[in-house]
Amino acid sequence: MGLRETLQEALVRANNVRIDQHGIVQDLDGRRIELKVGLQRAQSEKAGADMANQTVTKKYRELLDYCNSLRDQSARNAVAPELEQQSLQQHAAVRNAAAAAENVRQWQRRLTEVESERAAAQANLNVLTDRWEAIRKQIEDLK
Repeated sequence: MGLRETLQEALVRANNVRIDQHGIVQDLDGRRIELKVGLQRAQSEKAGADMANQTVTKKYRELLDYCNSLRDQSARNAVAPELEQQSLQQHAAVRNAAAAAENVRQWQRRLTEVESERAAAQANLNVLTDRWEAIRKQIEDLK
C-alpha cells in the first residue's frame, strides 16, 4: 500500500471522527435549546410566584395593620382567624416563591453546564477539522 492510500485511509478515519464529533455538538445544541425553553418557563413561573407573594403579603400586612389599629379586644379577636389564615397564605406564598427561584437556579446551572460542554465539544470539532484539513492538503500535495 502506497503513501497516498495510507493518507486516504487516514482522511476517511479523520472524517468519521469529525462527523461523530459534529453529531455531539448538534446533540448539545438540542439540549441547550430545550434548557433555554425550560429556563424561560421557570422564569415565568417565578415571576408569577413573586407576584402572588407580593399580593398575599400586601393583603396580610393591610389586615395586620387594621387589626393593630383596633382598640377593642373583641374586635381584634373577631379578625384574628382571618389574620391567621392570611398569615398561612403568606407563608405558603413565600415558600412557593423560594421554590420557584430555586427552580430557576437549577435550570440556569444545567444550561451553563451544557453550554460549557458544547464549547468544549466545538473546540474539539475545530481541532478534528484542522487535522482532517491537514491530511487532505497532504493528499493534494502528492498530486
